[in-house]
Amino acid sequence: MDMTYSLTILTDSDYDAAAIVVLLKAADESFVLDVDGDGEAWSSVTLTSTVGCITLNRLVYTANGDRFSKLIGNMYTYFKGVDTPRSSVKRHLLERLDNISLAIGLVSECDWTKNTRISNFIESLLNATSGMLWDGNGLYDSDCRLILDASGRSEIQ
Repeated sequence: MDMTYSLTILTDSDYDAAAIVVLLKAADESFVLDVDGDGEAWSSVTLTSTVGCITLNRLVYTANGDRFSKLIGNMYTYFKGVDTPRSSVKRHLLERLDNISLAIGLVSECDWTKNTRISNFIESLLNATSGMLWDGNGLYDSDCRLILDASGRSEIQ
């Protein structure tokens, strides 16, 4: 039985064009791209290579109560309820969530932590967008340091 691995990159939409540049660079490095949507309005991209496949789904704010608003609102509520001695880190994280306007969902059929090419692609995308990475438990900065997780842990000073 195959597993599916999911992550979400959260960033400001100003970095949307940077995300496309990383995608195109990845295509030049032996990924095959299948793009749904045009240019900066892409909605989904599937990258396929001999080592695996990863699908990116773009989600942006369109109206109050849309899927994007619900995602960010639920994440805000999740982290607001985290008990941590790192109150300044938590406050900064909640402020950052208020300014997020682009979510890129990543779905892979292989464990990205064990696949160098896909792991490097995710790191490049994260760095190009100055984004935060959500793994379902915690948020990581663009250097892959834990900002905050459900237990209140943080690697940020």
